[in-house]
Amino acid sequence: MVGDGIGGFDIERAALELKMPDDHEVQIAIAIGRRGERDALPEAFRPLEQPNARLPVSETTRAGSFLG
Repeated sequence: MVGDGIGGFDIERAALELKMPDDHEVQIAIAIGRRGERDALPEAFRPLEQPNARLPVSETTRAGSFLG
């Protein structure tokens, strides 16, 4: 699994959909999915796909909302 940051999302709607408690706030949205083939990317994006030292998504996320 890989993640990619998303800009320009609706912060209030995200908090509502996630049933976030009032003492929490949304800071970022991340698209999570399976890594595709590098060659399927447009040529301009291929150099950006490099291995990194980030933790696996499975170690930093959980599924579901705050209340169920």
